[in-house]
Amino acid sequence: MTTRAGEDYPRGTVHQPDEPPLQLTVDHLRTLRRALDETADGHGTHPYGEFVLVYRD
Repeated sequence: MTTRAGEDYPRGTVHQPDEPPLQLTVDHLRTLRRALDETADGHGTHPYGEFVLVYRD
């Protein structure tokens, strides 16, 4: 994930100079819980502002 909302680095990228810190706030965790509920039956990539959910088969 880059520091731009909804924009991820391509898979396999090893140099990610614009990557934000990994720490999650309580608000991040609430958004993550909601995102997991909303995409539970979905496949693929789902951008959610400051993070991207990626479901792999």
